[in-house]
Amino acid sequence: MQGKLFLLSATWNAPEESFNNAKQPLWKGKSADDALFNIGANYSFIGYTVLPGYFCYDVFHNRHIKEDLENYPKYLKNVFGL
Repeated sequence: MQGKLFLLSATWNAPEESFNNAKQPLWKGKSADDALFNIGANYSFIGYTVLPGYFCYDVFHNRHIKEDLENYPKYLKNVFGL
């Protein structure tokens, strides 16, 4: 699997401010990528290059679905250098 890329995309009902914030009691400063580390680690173990994930936050309360969908292609272009 050497040379293959892995990108994780997930939705969270938690607001973005819940991550990367040491004052938050649940994640304690961890990022969304950190929260899903075990998944990326499996791919890394078998030779994939793990890319930074794309995450949509607070999907039930502050519905930014349109913006999230519009930003996804931009994110992919940035990550893959297209």
